[in-house]
Formats: sequence, C-alpha cells, structure tokens
Amino acid sequence: MEGESQEHRWQKCRDAVLIGVAMKEAAETYGFAYDTVVKRAEAEEWPTPARVRSNSVQVATPSPLELAANKRREAGENNRTAFLKLVTDALKTAKPAELAKWSDIETALKVSDKASGLEKATPQVAINFPSLQSSEVCPFVEVFDDLAPQIPAGEDEP
Repeated sequence: MEGESQEHRWQKCRDAVLIGVAMKEAAETYGFAYDTVVKRAEAEEWPTPARVRSNSVQVATPSPLELAANKRREAGENNRTAFLKLVTDALKTAKPAELAKWSDIETALKVSDKASGLEKATPQVAINFPSLQSSEVCPFVEVFDDLAPQIPAGEDEP
C-alpha cells in the first residue's frame, strides 16, 4: 500500500465493501478508521449489500387461488379468441344470406356482438349540434328523418 494515493486506497476500500467485505475489515486493510469508512459510505451512498437489500422491492407471490383464477381467465380469453377466429373464418368463406326481415338483421348483430365480446359493452351515443338555434338544427333533423327506413305499421320487411 506504500506509494498508493489516498484516493486509490479509498477506491479499493469501496470496491471491497461493495463485494461484501465487512466495513471494519476493509477499514483495517486499507488503513482507515472504521467510523470514517462508515461515514463516507453513507455520504456517497455506496450500494453495499445491506443497502441494496433494504432498497429492494418485495415481489408478492400470488396465492394458489389467484393463480387458478388467472389460469381460468386466460383460458376463457383463449377460447373467446379461438371462437371469434372460427366465426370470422366461416364468414369469410360463407355465401352471405339475404336478410329478409328486420329481425334477421337484429339477430345477425346480436351474434356478431356476442362473438366479439361486445354484448356487454355500453353503447355510446353523441349528437352534436352546431348551435341551439332552431334554424340550424332543423336541417340535421330532416337529414336523419330522410335516412330512416319507412316501415308501414305491422310489417317486418326492410
């Protein structure tokens, strides 16, 4: 150690502490007072094994019930995805049926929503008007009325 600078000895002392050598032993080996090594380690926040352990994050191990629930949830999602793929593939190759009644359209929409997992989704409707003045609102109402299908009462035909 003769001829070594004090800073070089500090570096060696720090390296020894970081690999797990006790601070007291490192202080004696490199010619420093134990209290001085402790104070410098705290001031410079050396990542000593004890400091690393105290700062480490504890990872919670899931309970057997949580593991089982996660497994069932994943299996359900896999089944839903597989079913949606089967339906999508079948629809790609199938000849589209002619929808003759409004109830056929409603049924097709319900099947589509159920297959895609949207049957529980809350529909979101937004109607935007440029202002509340009736002269500007009426044209939009008329446009929507023109688009609505006209079905005579008692008939189920589109």
